[in-house]
Amino acid sequence: MFYVWVDVEVPGVGVFPFSDNCYFFDANGHWSESAFPTTGTWTPDSVGAATTYTVEGVAGTGFLQIGSVTPAGNRGVLGLDAVSTVAGLPFVFYSTGSEIDASDVEIICPFPD
Repeated sequence: MFYVWVDVEVPGVGVFPFSDNCYFFDANGHWSESAFPTTGTWTPDSVGAATTYTVEGVAGTGFLQIGSVTPAGNRGVLGLDAVSTVAGLPFVFYSTGSEIDASDVEIICPFPD
């Protein structure tokens, strides 16, 4: 589980703060987020000091996220950086955050499951 801050880039205008969110990855390849009704499957692209991954939203959503998970500065948690797009929309979403404990989901995450 990762708590992230999401910024949105509006082409020709700039990058703006958008929303906080939580991303959930499970061992079976299921991915979901708490602030928006987006679910999909995640696939690790490489594993090592930085694990890169790709999330594809459920069929018909056009959602795509490409990200990486890395050690977060010796804080004992993992960090996450990702770029998301939705087919047909001109916006790009940038997510930056860190791993959270399952016990913090109800406190930290917007609209927890």
